[in-house]
Amino acid sequence: MKRTSVSWFLLASLLLCLFVFRDGLWGGSLLAPLDILSNLSPKYRYLDPQATGVPANQHIIDQVEYDLPLQRTIYESYRRGDIPWWDPYILGGRPFLADAHISAVDPVRVLLYRMLRFELAYNWTLVTHFLIGGLMMFLLLRHYGFGQWVCVGLAIAYEFAGCNSLFFCHPWIHASFAYYPLLWWLWDKALEKPDRWRTAVASLPVAAIFLAGNLQSHAYVALFAGVFCLGYGWTDPRRWRKSLQVVAPSVVIGACLAAPFLSAEVELFRNNLRAMPHPPRIAWLSGLASLSTVYPWMLGTFRTLDLGRFVHQNGAGFLIYIGSVGAVLALVGGIRPAPPGRRTLKRQALALVILYGIILSCPLQDFLYARSSGLPVLGLTLLAAMGTEELFTTASVLRRFGWSVITLAIVLMVAMNVAAFVIYPRVLPKVREFVAAHNAKTGFGEEARALREFQVVNLPREISVRNPETVAAFAGLLGVGCVMLFAGIRKNPLIQPALLALNLVPLLLFTARFIPRQPMELWNRLLAGGPAQREVVDVLGDTQLRLWEITPGEHQKLFPYDMAHLYRVRTIHGYSALHPRCLYELPPEEQKQYRPELGDYIYENRESGLGRGEFIKNPTPGLVRFHWETTNPRGLHAEQYGLNEIHVHFDAGPAGTLVWTDTRYPGWQATLDGFPLTLRAMPPTFTALEITNDARELVLRYRPTYLRPSLAASIGAMLLVGGTLVARIGMRRQTPGAPDRG
Repeated sequence: MKRTSVSWFLLASLLLCLFVFRDGLWGGSLLAPLDILSNLSPKYRYLDPQATGVPANQHIIDQVEYDLPLQRTIYESYRRGDIPWWDPYILGGRPFLADAHISAVDPVRVLLYRMLRFELAYNWTLVTHFLIGGLMMFLLLRHYGFGQWVCVGLAIAYEFAGCNSLFFCHPWIHASFAYYPLLWWLWDKALEKPDRWRTAVASLPVAAIFLAGNLQSHAYVALFAGVFCLGYGWTDPRRWRKSLQVVAPSVVIGACLAAPFLSAEVELFRNNLRAMPHPPRIAWLSGLASLSTVYPWMLGTFRTLDLGRFVHQNGAGFLIYIGSVGAVLALVGGIRPAPPGRRTLKRQALALVILYGIILSCPLQDFLYARSSGLPVLGLTLLAAMGTEELFTTASVLRRFGWSVITLAIVLMVAMNVAAFVIYPRVLPKVREFVAAHNAKTGFGEEARALREFQVVNLPREISVRNPETVAAFAGLLGVGCVMLFAGIRKNPLIQPALLALNLVPLLLFTARFIPRQPMELWNRLLAGGPAQREVVDVLGDTQLRLWEITPGEHQKLFPYDMAHLYRVRTIHGYSALHPRCLYELPPEEQKQYRPELGDYIYENRESGLGRGEFIKNPTPGLVRFHWETTNPRGLHAEQYGLNEIHVHFDAGPAGTLVWTDTRYPGWQATLDGFPLTLRAMPPTFTALEITNDARELVLRYRPTYLRPSLAASIGAMLLVGGTLVARIGMRRQTPGAPDRG
């Protein structure tokens, strides 16, 4: 492979990133939907008093209320040189790194957090995932011998695929899928030229996937490995055995490399309280809805009504969107006979697409979700490459196929515009009634009235010729249809790059519109806090005091979900994908029973839409996090050291039982004046410690239960991989000029 071709691809990729991310690349804006807060959260209207109630993209609200606050705490922990094992700010304390949805040990994130200021590091972590994914797909396509323009055009389509945009607020999805093309390439190379060092190298992207992802995405590794072996082995037991000898060891070694964090995730899963939601069976139609990927605007977009909601899957067609032309080319690659050298590749690619359809069409969807859409996007990209190769190397006229594509494009364009400008205005009143009734059941309620009205009236703009994306997609479909019909024009060397470029236009327009860019001034204003936030932060920020919020809904809170992280305020509420039993999960009757121990202060407002609530001091004396089981005048003082360690200093006084009301969880160890102390479970989620009368200091430290054995496994795997590579280098030096026999 020529280095110049890689350089040219990287240049093209960077230029397109400049178009999509713009001033986010140099810190002029933050790649997060900050305007959601001023538009939909009453306590944050101060951010923009002129807000209309319609954010630019409400679809990724998790990014601003979940990911962004947590990432800032992780960043500060790394800059101090700490490992953020424990989160002291939400849910009364909970495991932090074990909540792998935050992707805190993603190698890219760890590196950039150590090098750049937070805002740039946050932006570039997200951008780098795009760059890595595109580059790895480019290398994979080149490995299989596809032409230069095919490699560039389809690698960029993979880089900016719809799933990477729609899951922008879930960084662990894109962060883990970025390494799959590299893993595919390394596995295939290891099967071409079997050698232990190739298997060892293949374990590195597996480890990166495990480090960047979570338990759900780890399951995708097993699915991908199974599909890879199925496509390679098919009905030949010998080929199955050969593939398993490469795939299985690399997965095991990769898991061992990431063991310290994998073991913490497994421990949290075993101690998890959260019930698994099961959507209704109509959600199994989302696989069928995904077929709209040829022209996904037919189901609506994030800026208007989305018919995918009826099957409980927003943006069903966009999730696997690699461009309208790309979808057609993938269909060509899937149905046309593959040459002998491409049959294994075609089986693997088709199997990935079929697997996704199966996942979305049965109970597997309850566990694997549409977040697995990165798998079919891999398959579709490779099928599209085969389809392009087939189209431009054959002299035959694909008459039926070409006319079918052109007819489909015309029918879709006419139908969408008739629906937008003729039919929709007549049914608009009924649509308004339906949306209003549905809005009452959502978490935003009245706060989202302006947003829902905007979505209702904006539908004609989104699905018609008034949206440049739909026009570009229509032009692409007409273009690929004409190329199928007229074999002569395929000889023109400019047609193929022009067609692949046309494929990218609607994809890039959609991506640039979907991914948020908000002014840095808004971010600085958020960190400073408004009057309501300052009232509480001035009392509770960076202290051992805890807050209990009583509001009619989550978005009515002063610190909704995980926003307390931005202000270093301890709360008993919050959000975590997995969490142990905690005070926040107690039934209301039990919460009343333990009311004196919920918070040192209470922030309460019973009505929706209020910009401020009532800030009340808990009348119970002392610190709610640490108090004596019985009346004990002995004073104490608690200090937090980093995120994982607490020191409690005692005044002189009698012995007694100290009640620690943070979330009880395995892995905490206690020493009293340097001697080990037993931690005793106490209802509902508390811990009791017996303190002697001469005790002066209690130290509480958290480390995951299986950290030591998992570290041993990780070090062993490092030595194995490192030793294998060193041995390989030594062998090559001993036999200079010897041919590489694998």
